[in-house]
Amino acid sequence: MTGTGFVTGFLAEQRCLEAAFNQQSHADAPRFYCAGASLERAYAGARGLIADGAEALVSFGIAGGLATSLGPGDTILATTVVTADGDRWTTTASWRHAVAAVVPDATAGDLVSMAAPAATPTEKSRLNRDHQALAVDMESAGVARAAAEAGCPFIVIRVVADPATRGLPAAALDGIDAEGRQRPFRVVRKLVMRPWELAGLIRLSKDSRTALNQLRRVAALGHGLLVRPPL
Repeated sequence: MTGTGFVTGFLAEQRCLEAAFNQQSHADAPRFYCAGASLERAYAGARGLIADGAEALVSFGIAGGLATSLGPGDTILATTVVTADGDRWTTTASWRHAVAAVVPDATAGDLVSMAAPAATPTEKSRLNRDHQALAVDMESAGVARAAAEAGCPFIVIRVVADPATRGLPAAALDGIDAEGRQRPFRVVRKLVMRPWELAGLIRLSKDSRTALNQLRRVAALGHGLLVRPPL
């Protein structure tokens, strides 16, 4: 079995994987990198995983919904990763189909990856219209680019947190540091200045818990995510 590297945006996402794989031997265990919700750090981290021996890559974590048919907790297996600049990378179909067989409720479709969050329903609607994409994240383009440069297979497994019809409160946008750790005091300070965002933060917290619970269920498949037919 080739080594697999997982790139996440938040430590909470990485911990879902660690809990699933902590019983594996060192030789079988995948490698992890947390990019702290950064496209460029995701690229650098994916290259580092490859340098450390990973021969396949997974972008794993939560995403913003763009299709109104998707809600919190819905799982996406991206067929193509696109950027606002027009870059496109197709995920490895045989591996994606193998994962789809063990995640039967997953939806396949395109995913937009950006350097900045899609913070408003208007922006999400535009991205959906322009790219016919199901969701948006901030890491997958970096992973896709690194995989393409190395000539290695990659897939994208994402779970919707904030749906297409909801925006991201400004107080939440500063809630994660460069290492993917939560910064609750930053959020509280911003909330003091923007108290009207409290309801939105509570709703986002609930949606994020739903998404992370689904990520744990997907991560619990363990080697089912790593099994790939001949490529």
